[in-house]
Amino acid sequence: NNNASVAAGSYVHTVIAYAHGHGMQMLHLDVKTAFLYPKLRMRMPEGIAAYEGELVCLIRLIYGTSQAAHNWQKELVQHLLCLDMHTAVNEDTVFVFHWHLQFGTLICVIFVDDIIVCYTCDR
Repeated sequence: NNNASVAAGSYVHTVIAYAHGHGMQMLHLDVKTAFLYPKLRMRMPEGIAAYEGELVCLIRLIYGTSQAAHNWQKELVQHLLCLDMHTAVNEDTVFVFHWHLQFGTLICVIFVDDIIVCYTCDR
């Protein structure tokens, strides 16, 4: 599957309602350079004589292709997991991080190149 997972509308609404009900701060991040850096490998189509049938690595991803969104999300998820964030049960686009219960909670909801961040910080 080369398509990126996106948070269902019901999960987005639930997280926003939860965050609001618990007095969490909320941010919306739109990652403008999301598709500039992940790599995409593809087989060249017939008719391009110099590379026909060869596997090439594109320098930049093409915005709007399913592979671009998939590769961006794959790379982002790897980084979030390295930060000890955990995916929510039954939803692989919602990440939660608790740092010592007295300090706070961080929730990230991924929707392609948009991220909703909800957090508390008691200190």
